Amino acid sequence: MFSVHKPRVVNDNLAINATLLRQLYFRLLFRISVKMRKDRDFSVRYISHKLCIKCGDRLDLSEAHAMEFIRRNTSIPVPKVYCAFKRRGITYIVMERLAGKKLTCDWYIRTPESRAIILSQLKRMIEELQQITPPSNCRISNLLGGPIFNGSIAGLAESHGPFSSVKEFHHYLHQGAVYHTENHSMVNELLELHEHDWPIKFTHGDLSSLNILAQGDTVTGIVDWETAGWYPSYWEYTSACYVNPWNLWWRDYIDAFIEPIPDALHMETLRSGLCGPLGCVLL
Repeated sequence: MFSVHKPRVVNDNLAINATLLRQLYFRLLFRISVKMRKDRDFSVRYISHKLCIKCGDRLDLSEAHAMEFIRRNTSIPVPKVYCAFKRRGITYIVMERLAGKKLTCDWYIRTPESRAIILSQLKRMIEELQQITPPSNCRISNLLGGPIFNGSIAGLAESHGPFSSVKEFHHYLHQGAVYHTENHSMVNELLELHEHDWPIKFTHGDLSSLNILAQGDTVTGIVDWETAGWYPSYWEYTSACYVNPWNLWWRDYIDAFIEPIPDALHMETLRSGLCGPLGCVLL
């Protein structure tokens, strides 16, 4: 197990290295970048070949702390955070721009040998991530103990929790439903599966080919840690399996770098079938 460094919290609003001068400077850089480029809806601006700024009103500073936490406690390549702060409801994360391209860009022109090398590296990284020892009072939350952000959880809210235990988290996922003989059989099956007690692990939560960078046959970065936090140990696998419509092909490679958990995947498939985007339809 790793000796874990505590997250570095600079002040009450969780900013990192955010002097007033730095805030003014990086906000100005971001605005200049917006004016110079037509793709104004993009939340990440590439300021130079070594620097980028992620900005938005839906971002949380816990993402910046998650990247620094992983950088300090593992060998997993993540962007170094130079500055992070919140101003007038907008979060800015100034970070290192890593070399490499998203795997989705060139996966199909890679040789089988190249793919195997990439997947082997990812496997070692995920194993390292899952070896991090959670704090003694760990709960289902983001790194700093606050709400988790996850689009795979049905409902109107963008953030959820925190939850004191896996049991409370599962209770939230199935919206407090109770076992009853008159329930739909899928509901009762989900409730029974949710009784299983899973250990809590630190989790990226969105390991798609869109969030993994490589240069040649070397993985150079895992990015977009906005969904990261402490989750049940199956969550890394099941969340990776539920790929977005632009990334369906990636599902065929998940089992090669994350240990398969078929029972958990079945459990999450049941939950997905029972719940629509606005909440559970059969519970």
